[in-house]
Amino acid sequence: MPPTSPIWALLDLDAFYVSVERAKDPSLEGKPVIVGGNPERGRGIVASASYEARARGVRTAMPAASAARLCPDAVFLRPDFAACTEYSRRAAAILDAEAPRVLPASIDEFYLDFTHRGGFDFAKTDAAVRRLRDRLRRELALPASAGIASSRLVAKIACGKAKPDRQLLVAPGTEAEFLAPLPIGEMPGIGPKTEPRFLDAGFLKIGDLASRPEGERRAFLGNDAEYWRRRARGEDVSGDLPDEERDRSIGAEETFDRDLADPAEVDAALASLAETACFRLRRKGYVAGTLSLKIRYEDFETISASHTFPEPTDGYDDIRNAAAGALSRRWNRKRRLRLLGVRLTGISEKNAGWLPLDLPGHERERRAFDAIDRIKEKFGERSVRFARGTPRSPRGKDSG
Repeated sequence: MPPTSPIWALLDLDAFYVSVERAKDPSLEGKPVIVGGNPERGRGIVASASYEARARGVRTAMPAASAARLCPDAVFLRPDFAACTEYSRRAAAILDAEAPRVLPASIDEFYLDFTHRGGFDFAKTDAAVRRLRDRLRRELALPASAGIASSRLVAKIACGKAKPDRQLLVAPGTEAEFLAPLPIGEMPGIGPKTEPRFLDAGFLKIGDLASRPEGERRAFLGNDAEYWRRRARGEDVSGDLPDEERDRSIGAEETFDRDLADPAEVDAALASLAETACFRLRRKGYVAGTLSLKIRYEDFETISASHTFPEPTDGYDDIRNAAAGALSRRWNRKRRLRLLGVRLTGISEKNAGWLPLDLPGHERERRAFDAIDRIKEKFGERSVRFARGTPRSPRGKDSG
């Protein structure tokens, strides 16, 4: 009998960069460990901190020099991106063994979809996730937290409440009750820069987004009022594509720490997102027929634009240029941006019938883009970025 609701889990590898260092060197266990910048040079920020360091006030993205003042006996280490990528892959392989569908959200976060696993309910999912966490600890020395719920949104929030190294199940039908008393800043998408605006408008708790009169929501949130009401009820509302279409799409989006107005900063952010989406597409061996751009302004108004390619492509240049063109058409440059997203749809596998492997004069570009893919695969999606003026690839059909 099929489940009456979706069954999602979010599994988060706790203090991942620190955990990888401890897996490599068990003598670090129990010590305050900070992975990131070098405090002796006064440069860099904290990428990850052990819970021993967090207890002293160290936080992610804090300047390394400030972290050293708070925790002078900490062990400072540079990130080992190659090792982190390898551990992330090995963790995903363990998850794949039990979960019917594994959707990586980042190098250390994985959504697990148990909805269509035969005979599974929330209790069995809870037990399965516990087994997976035990395996990660036993085989990779990686602690993990998890949240289980009927939506990805609630699973993510539950996972945050479970940290560190525990799991939390939110039973179906109790999502709104679970979310209602939580501070508004715990809602994904409401960050430190945005939270004061919600507080000033009287939205103190997540439940206020669902319980306040519709007129008050609309006065503050405009056309996004219903989006936030549904999320406060615990529903997955992506704002761009339904779940069944999302399975046939690949993309990347970012909510900025501060609203952007400088065209150079916006262009750089968009190029980064387009390249990330392109890399994810190429890594799976796919091509895309359409690019969709998502723009969210500082007042939460959200608009979109799309571009259909003349023929399916996986080319970095094609995708970056299409994103830039969509932005130029739709962005009102008098308004600041709080979010950009790039999504590739019309996904299909590469077909040797259309791929021009022997196009004369383009061998160097294809080899260069293949090398870039290998670097990103090994060291992470952000390890390589294109400079402006990168030579164009052969109509986007560089081999991947």
